[in-house]
Formats: sequence, structure tokens, C-alpha cells
Amino acid sequence: MKKKYKAILILVIVSIMIFLLQHRSMPEVIQYGVSFSEFRSNGLDLNPKETFDSIVDDLGVRKDIVQDWYWRMMLEKKGLL
Repeated sequence: MKKKYKAILILVIVSIMIFLLQHRSMPEVIQYGVSFSEFRSNGLDLNPKETFDSIVDDLGVRKDIVQDWYWRMMLEKKGLL
């Protein structure tokens, strides 16, 4: 009897998930972003400024460029790394 209720519960949960996923609205235009890391650029022996400029110029990225290198630098300054 317990297995029967468990199976019914799983079936109900899966049905609800399928229903909710089918009714998600998709945006008309999808915009992608990039993340740039000066730390990773240096780690690959690349010039960070040239790499960043290439991302902007060659790839045509104009929005959502996030520089995440500052976080590691802050941790190093505080002696946490």
C-alpha cells in the first residue's frame, strides 16, 4: 500500500513539473553575455588588455561584460589566499 502512494505522489509531482515547464514563456530575443577574467588571462600568458579588446572588437560583444578578477585580488589583499 505504501509503494502505491509513493508511486502516485511521484506521478503527481512529475505531472506538475511537466505542466509548469510547458508554460514557460521564451523571450523573443536571447542575449548572451561573457565573463572576462584578468586573472585567467594572465594565467594563460595573455595580455589582459589585448584579450579584452579582442573580445569586444572581434567577437562584437557589447553588453554584459563582467570583470570578475577583482574578487581574487581583494582576497589576496586581505591575506585570505
